[in-house]
Amino acid sequence: MKKKSLLSWIFLFAKNKKKYYIASIFFALLRVACGIAPYIIIANIVRELLSGVRDWDVYLKECLIIAAFWFGNVLFHSISTTLSHVATFNVLGNIRKDLCDKLSRVPLGSVLDMPSGALKNILVERIDSMETTLAHVVELDSPRAHVRLPFPYRLAHGACLARHAPDWYGRHGGYVCRSAEVVR
Repeated sequence: MKKKSLLSWIFLFAKNKKKYYIASIFFALLRVACGIAPYIIIANIVRELLSGVRDWDVYLKECLIIAAFWFGNVLFHSISTTLSHVATFNVLGNIRKDLCDKLSRVPLGSVLDMPSGALKNILVERIDSMETTLAHVVELDSPRAHVRLPFPYRLAHGACLARHAPDWYGRHGGYVCRSAEVVR
């Protein structure tokens, strides 16, 4: 008999809410993209400032785009979290129903030998403790995601540096500017 993976167990209990988990992951990825994009635009603003562009309409437009990305960031986070919680509470409800069905098939002597606190602990506390893992494991954009998924952030940051640093360094004759002081 083939051993089931964790995801197959979750999808077994998710039943008709599988699409909610998949949609939650999709919206979490959109949030990550909306969280990275403002930094790329800010790097472009800095590049334009350093090259001497004085057209404030360009900067206003880019700031409005940044605001739109930040709004998208919040919106997609809300959608992703809502979908993952709806699916998770459905999974927890299905697990409880299956446990109650199994409890009805267990011999009555075994049930009577168990303290009622032990049954309550299994049916309520242990199942409730799964909520955090099931609902928040798909949040790719939470503070814990920087530990789990650092690559997209590092990739975007590295791309900005690689794209803009040669122009900055070349235009300023090898000088590195730090706030008001210039260091060679």
